[in-house]
Amino acid sequence: MEPRKDGGWVFWAHGMIAADLRLDKPGGYVITVTAKGVPWENVDPVLNVYLGHCRAGSTAISSKDFKDYEFRVDDVSAGVNRLLLSYWNAATGGRRNVFVREIRIGNR
Repeated sequence: MEPRKDGGWVFWAHGMIAADLRLDKPGGYVITVTAKGVPWENVDPVLNVYLGHCRAGSTAISSKDFKDYEFRVDDVSAGVNRLLLSYWNAATGGRRNVFVREIRIGNR
């Protein structure tokens, strides 16, 4: 994973993006990831999203253009929580990629 010169990140291979966030309120949150993918051999890249102790979900990044992918979590504690995006189905030679332009988080 590396930062893009125009903002965001690129997963050329397996990796993760992580940041610790201080959340004021416990409860449900929505994580919106603006991303696009490059498939290889008819397989889309798959992005996994976690917030705190909750798995928000997993989805194939099937759009070749930037698109919003929404993930929802319930029962997140107030305080510091780790937001984690992971990518683990990269193809050899960097042929299957994920481009992340933006990550937003809000209350449900």
